[in-house]
Amino acid sequence: MKYKLWKYIDQFLFALINIGTILFISKFINEHEASNYIYVTTFTSLSLVVNAAFIISPTWYYCTNIERLKEYHSFNLLLLILSSIVVSIFIYTLMREKNLLLSINIFLLCLLFPLFDYLRRILYILKDEKKAGISSLLLVCLTLVSYVILKFIYNIEEYIYYISYLILSLFTSSLFILIKLTLKYEINFHIKTLFSPQKLKNYISLGKWSALSMLCFWISTQGIFIIFNNHISNQAFVISKVCLSFSSIIAIFFSAIENNLMPSLRKNIINKDFVNIEKIKVKYFKNGLIISILFTFISIVSYFLLYDFNYTALFILLMLCFYQAFSGLFKIYAYLLKSINNYNLLFYINLFCTIVILTLASILLDKNNYLISITVLIFGISTSILYKIALHFHLR
Repeated sequence: MKYKLWKYIDQFLFALINIGTILFISKFINEHEASNYIYVTTFTSLSLVVNAAFIISPTWYYCTNIERLKEYHSFNLLLLILSSIVVSIFIYTLMREKNLLLSINIFLLCLLFPLFDYLRRILYILKDEKKAGISSLLLVCLTLVSYVILKFIYNIEEYIYYISYLILSLFTSSLFILIKLTLKYEINFHIKTLFSPQKLKNYISLGKWSALSMLCFWISTQGIFIIFNNHISNQAFVISKVCLSFSSIIAIFFSAIENNLMPSLRKNIINKDFVNIEKIKVKYFKNGLIISILFTFISIVSYFLLYDFNYTALFILLMLCFYQAFSGLFKIYAYLLKSINNYNLLFYINLFCTIVILTLASILLDKNNYLISITVLIFGISTSILYKIALHFHLR
């Protein structure tokens, strides 16, 4: 039980670093710099998505014990570095602002965020969730202290300094885990296990559909802030991102459930125990609905305790909370499609919805301050309904 509790603590703290930094920046930094901060960190979050699909997911599949972890660790680190370089180059070519300091920060952010995520997931495999929770707590505390010092002691407004100190916090926390892995588990970097064409082939085979599906999801929920950055005011842009961050506490709950639910669903699918699957679905919907309503209320109250009340923010927050709740509840159908290894179908659904919805949004909602929230909401509803329809026809 204590391992599960530490895992929940770690997942909450890791999500908090994304949500908390956005809230701090939007509350205490001027609108222009806050917009730039959100723009850069949203762009670099693409690296987290790519590495989660191509490295972290295959690691969970192939590395079920410490010996396998030792065999794959060096290869994983090399692949993570290479993918981060590719993603950071891609991001930098699309950035509206270009300078040496920014390029260095983009690369380090693209590298260190997925590195920290990978290292804390390794601790899950080793059943050392407590160390994962402590490392995430260290990251949150270091970032918070540095941001408070930058703003309230030195009164710094430039967003690049905040990104630099986030990078420093990620580096320190990652180093903490690496030292623990080396000293306690003797998981080291070895040249002889650095590269394997067969491992690369296996990783691509396992991760390609998941990566493509997650890429579509990222474009429609995060990349949209980049695509439509110049189509709405800075104020609406920042409000939309902050509201998405507040509503993300609902998503954290559903993500935590997924980690515990997937093994049970796979087992029931293999045994064709559809009666038990229905029982799981009923319990999932019941608990999910209660938590969604509670967290929506908490999100709204928390938002207006920190920010002045205005109807634009209220409507955006309500739409995004409804998106998180609706898509979270219907994710059970996505989990079931994953349980029957139908990752390619998830990709086709996400791709179709991404293309259609972004096209319609650019035509019908241009210059509308609700552009981002409406687009995200419709994407969540449409993909969720299509997951349910796809599963119905597959199991019929």
